Amino acid sequence: MRRALTYRLALLASILSFVAFAFYVHFVQQEVVALYEQSVDLDVYVKRLAELIDFALMVAFVLMLALFITLLRFIASRDREHLSYRQNHRLFLENRFFFEHATVGFLVCDAEYRIVRVNETVVRMLGTDQGELIGAEPHTLFVDSVAFAQWSQQAQGGRERFLMHQKGRAPLWVEVSGVRMHEQDGVWDRGVLWSVVDVSDEMHNRNVVEALNRELQESVIFLRSMINIAPVPIYVKDEQLRYRECNAAFLNLLELKKGEVIGRRVDEIHRSEIAESINRADLMMRFEPYQHYIERFNFKSKQLFLEFHKVAINHEKQFKGIVGVIIDVTHHETREIYLQQRVEEEMMQKSALEQKHMEERLYDAKFAAIGKLAAGITHEINTPLTYIKGNAEMLALEMDDIENSAVRSGVERCHRQILEGVMRIENIVASMREVASSSNEAKVRLNLFETLMTALVMGYNRIKHIVGVKIQDQLFTPSIARNLCVIEVNAQRQRLEQVWIIIINNALDVLEQRGAFDTNRLELTCSALNGRVTVRFKDNGGGIDEKMFAHLFDPFVSGKTHGGIGIGLNIAQRIIHEHEGTIRAYNEEDGAVFEVSLPLA
Repeated sequence: MRRALTYRLALLASILSFVAFAFYVHFVQQEVVALYEQSVDLDVYVKRLAELIDFALMVAFVLMLALFITLLRFIASRDREHLSYRQNHRLFLENRFFFEHATVGFLVCDAEYRIVRVNETVVRMLGTDQGELIGAEPHTLFVDSVAFAQWSQQAQGGRERFLMHQKGRAPLWVEVSGVRMHEQDGVWDRGVLWSVVDVSDEMHNRNVVEALNRELQESVIFLRSMINIAPVPIYVKDEQLRYRECNAAFLNLLELKKGEVIGRRVDEIHRSEIAESINRADLMMRFEPYQHYIERFNFKSKQLFLEFHKVAINHEKQFKGIVGVIIDVTHHETREIYLQQRVEEEMMQKSALEQKHMEERLYDAKFAAIGKLAAGITHEINTPLTYIKGNAEMLALEMDDIENSAVRSGVERCHRQILEGVMRIENIVASMREVASSSNEAKVRLNLFETLMTALVMGYNRIKHIVGVKIQDQLFTPSIARNLCVIEVNAQRQRLEQVWIIIINNALDVLEQRGAFDTNRLELTCSALNGRVTVRFKDNGGGIDEKMFAHLFDPFVSGKTHGGIGIGLNIAQRIIHEHEGTIRAYNEEDGAVFEVSLPLA
């Protein structure tokens, strides 16, 4: 702007100089006429005239040069202004494109603090249109309009987060920052440019993290409280096998203070022979998920028998430490050793015949108890079962009076389901009778695979919450064809289905306690070879305790920690033996396997 004013003044000066030059020429003319009229000497006249002309030419040259320089500078200035205009126009287009298509929302306010322009990002963010926003005051867009108005007057380019209204939706968390727009010399205010960034996901994630942190802190406090009130010694070690936490019972056992334990290794607390034994077992926890053993220690002039239970802490297959529980079994182990010695002495005095008679009497007593139990159960169940069956038959007679309709179809379907349920109960009651006596039900030629499918369908409501069952390498669903595999045997259908239900339910009981749905496995396979069919049930529930194998199929023997009276597998074995088959169990990898072998038809 100053440069343009300078060019205008220079042009005006040039014009004034030409006017002055014109007056000067007129003055020279008057001077020449005056000298001529005075009839001065010719030499003086010519000399004076030459002086005037020389001066005039010099002045004219200076004026022409000044005018030429001014014109050149004016032309150059116009070119620069034109170039600056094109650059500014391009910059304007770039800024407008960035403003309209930026992922960040922008609001432009005028000097009266009203919205004069918004980009599409703000419009999409608020679910409205530009017409509703233009002319509005920016603080009306926010839930806490007062807080935003106060902050915006003091902000000076800072950032703050507010809840912003959305049309027809819940408020949105945004981060707002603003800058005041001035002239280049900062003389007067032209308004404010606000940037609006959607941070709802970040706020949600932060809230989730804060909630999880609070929950974690509460869990840590709860666990520490539980550990401290536990009557048995409990400790926690890190990946370097240093003690990180322990309870009062642990400190009492070691007769130490907490400051003497936390942060130290076992070899820094106990003497070498004790430390070496404990450290050796701890090092094995890098490769074992669980340890259970009893060890004898000579600790401070007394002999202790300590039972250790340890669980490895693993994260993403990396060893992170150990949680251990110690039980003082000194009194129990001392008595156990004494009793074991006494038992060995007594056993040496007994003959093989007496031992056999003792076992026979034991089995007779067990089967007598089973007979009484079966008789009582069947008697109690038969009474309501007869009532249900009689009413179901009366319902069948009443259905004849119902016209054919959707209601009748539904009643008939319910009636069939009731009868099927009654038949199932009758089969279970009959199985209870088998504890004391065998059944004479007729055997028929049937497809063994269909009986497996029936057992899985009956238990599907429970199966679908515990494990994805695979049968013949296919994931089981009730829609699998029952003739997918055809292996015919001579058997009593309901009795065979009962065996499968017993084995499947035992596996589900273990898997329900041991793991999650995604990690549980239960696989069923059927294979025929050399005139026999083998049905194999394999799970990953941790296997069967080795101590139970010898009596696994005995009545009243159960490995369940809750429920069950221990007669399921005994019934299954009796049914399989009646079908001239065999049933056996063993551990394989990380679970148990039950194999049933039957002759082919």
